[in-house]
Amino acid sequence: MDPDLDAPPRGPAEPSPAPQAAPPVAGESGLLPSDPPSQGTPFGRYLLVDELGHGAMGTVYLAYQPELRRYCAIKVLHEVHGERLVREGRAVARLGKHPNLVQVYDAGWVDGVAYVAMELARGRSLEQLLAEQGPLPERRVLEIGYKVALALHHAHRHGLVHRDMKPANVVLGQDGEPQVLDFGLALDTAELQSGRAGHMVGTPAYMPPEQVGGGAGAGSADARSDVYGLGATLYHLLAGEPPYSGNLQEVLMAVLTASPPRLRRLARVSRDTEAVIARAMEKDPRHRYQSALELADDLSRVLAGELPRARRLGPLGRALRRLQRHPALLTAGALLALFVTAGAIHLSLREREIDRLWRELSRQIAQSTAGEARALLAPAVPMLEEMRDYVLAGLMPLDEPLVLGRHLVLRFRPRQLDWICWMGADGTFVGATRRAGRVILNHSWQEQGTGWEVEYELLPDGRWRELGRIEHLFEPRVELGYTAALQADRPVWTEPYPWEAEASVGAGQEWGITCTVAVRREGIVQGALTADYLLSSLARYLAEMTTWPGARSFLLTEHGRIIARSVREPEQRDEGLLLAALAALPEPPAALDPRAGRAVVFTHHGERYAAAFEALRPAEGIRWATAVVAPVRALRGELEQASVWLARIGLVGLGVLVLGVLWVLVRERRRARLAVRRFGAD
Repeated sequence: MDPDLDAPPRGPAEPSPAPQAAPPVAGESGLLPSDPPSQGTPFGRYLLVDELGHGAMGTVYLAYQPELRRYCAIKVLHEVHGERLVREGRAVARLGKHPNLVQVYDAGWVDGVAYVAMELARGRSLEQLLAEQGPLPERRVLEIGYKVALALHHAHRHGLVHRDMKPANVVLGQDGEPQVLDFGLALDTAELQSGRAGHMVGTPAYMPPEQVGGGAGAGSADARSDVYGLGATLYHLLAGEPPYSGNLQEVLMAVLTASPPRLRRLARVSRDTEAVIARAMEKDPRHRYQSALELADDLSRVLAGELPRARRLGPLGRALRRLQRHPALLTAGALLALFVTAGAIHLSLREREIDRLWRELSRQIAQSTAGEARALLAPAVPMLEEMRDYVLAGLMPLDEPLVLGRHLVLRFRPRQLDWICWMGADGTFVGATRRAGRVILNHSWQEQGTGWEVEYELLPDGRWRELGRIEHLFEPRVELGYTAALQADRPVWTEPYPWEAEASVGAGQEWGITCTVAVRREGIVQGALTADYLLSSLARYLAEMTTWPGARSFLLTEHGRIIARSVREPEQRDEGLLLAALAALPEPPAALDPRAGRAVVFTHHGERYAAAFEALRPAEGIRWATAVVAPVRALRGELEQASVWLARIGLVGLGVLVLGVLWVLVRERRRARLAVRRFGAD
C-alpha cells in the first residue's frame, strides 16, 4: 500500500472535489466500459471519475484503480467520522468475497482524507424498487431475505455486525441476486469487548430497541440486531411502508414501546411469513432468532411449504391447517372417509404414490446437493480471478517459487480444496497441497531437457523446510487443467476425473474436479492457475440426505458417469443397477430437463426397483444429475402402513358421520314428540 494509506489524519481536510466533467460510465444496463476513463481526479492510487451520491457521513464516488484495471466505489468520509470508519472498513475487508455481500477492498487516508474503497454494486436498491413498483411479491421477498440472511451470517461468523439493515442497503444486481452494501457502519465485535462502541448508529425505522439511545445502548448490538433490521426490511418490502413512521422522536418512542401494525392487515401474506417476521422483530433480543442462520432456516421452510419454527401448532392446529389447504374436503363431508379408505386400498393409487414420493425425495436430494456443490465450488472462480489479477499487477512473483507458494497457501480456505497450482508456459510448476495435516509445496522446472522437482514443508514459524530434491521430468502443459484454460478467457471447470489420493485407497473410487484460468499478458499466455477439489464431501452429503430404507443416491455427470455415491459398495454392482435405471428412461441422461425430473420403475436381476432422476447446475458449465434408487418392496411396506392409517382415519370419520346422523335423528324424533304433546294439550 502507499505510505499515505496507513497514516493517521494530519489535520482537517475536505474531500477531493469531483471532476468537472467525465464520460458516462453507467447506463440503464449498468455495464461499465472496459477501457480506463479519459478524465479523472487523482486520489491516492485511484482516479475519481464521477460523484455517485453524498450523505451525512461523506460522499461516494465512482473511481478507477489503474494498477488493477477495475472500477470501484470510494466513500470519502468527513473528518469527524474518519478514524473510526476507516478502522471498521479495514475490519469489513476481512470478509473477502461473498456472492451476496459488496466486498470492501481497502480503507485508509489520502492527504488527511479518510476513504473506504469497495466493490461497485450495479443494480437498483430495494428502496428504489419499492418506489417504482410498490410492495414486492411474497415469494420474491422470502427469496431475497433468505440470501441476505446467509450473507449476514457470513459477516457475523467473522465477528462483524452491520447495524444498518434497510432496503437502501440491499441492491438487486442485474442477475436478480441481492447484495448487502454499506458496511460503513459495521461494528467489529472486538470493539464491543474493548468498550470502544457506545453511540447510536443506523436508521431509526429499522433499528432494534437495543440500538436506540446513547451510552451502552448502541454497544449492546450483536448479530440479533441485524436479525431485527432484516425483519424490518422484509416487513417494508411486503407492506409497502416501514414498520414505524413519523418524526424522529415518534419513531424512536415507537421502537421502544409499541409494536408495528400486523403485517396481514397491510399485505396479503401467509400466516407463516407473518410469524417469521414477527419473531425476527421481537423487542427482546432473547425472543428473536438467535442468529441470522436460524432466520434463513425458517425462511427456507416457508419457501418449501413447511411449517416454520416460529409457529408451534398443536395436533388440532395442524389438522385445521391441512384442511385449509384442501377446501374441497370441507364441503365433501361424509364422502371424505369413504374416499380416503377406497384410495388407500386401490392399487393404482399405491403406484401413483410411489412415483410421487420418489419425485419428492429426488427433488429434495437434488436441490440440497446442488446447494452443497455450489457452496463447495463457488469460491474457486473469484479466488482464481483474484490471483490472476495479482499476477497481472506484478504482485505475485512467478520467478520466486517460495514467495509464490505463500500466496497459494493463503488461499487454502475453501473446504475440500486439495491443490492450488501455478503452471507456467515455460514448463515450471508450483503447487500447494495438504498432506496429513501439513502444508506441502512442490516446485518443478526444466533445464536443457532435464526435469527437477523440489518438495518443501511449511513450518509453524512461516519458514519453508526442504524435504527432498529429485531429478524428475514433469510436464504441466499437458495437464487437463492447463489445456482447458487455454480454450477460455475466464475460469472454467474440467470434467470430473478419478482422484488418485492416499485417502481414497481401499475406500472406493474418489473423484475430483478442477477450476482453471489462463493468465494472458497482451494476448500471450503466461501460464494457468488451477484449483483442484475432492468431491468426497458430496458423497458424505448424499449419505446424510438418503435416509429412506434401502435407498441409494448417486451424483452423475450428464453422460451417466458416477462421481459420488451415498453407499460404499462394490462399484460394479452400483454401475449395473444404474445402467439398468438409465436404460429404462425414455431419453438419455444428457437430455434431462432441469425443470422436470424423471421417475421410472425397472427390473434388475429379478427384483423391481424404483428410480428418480433430477438435473442440477451447481456452477457455470457444469451439468450434473442425481439418481435415487431403491427396491420397490422397501417402498411398498411404507405405503401399506400408510394405507392402514388412512383406513383407520376413514373408519373414524365414518363413525363420526354415523354418530352425527344418529344425533340428528334423535333430535328430530324428540322435536316430533314435543309437537305431538302440544297438539294433544290444545
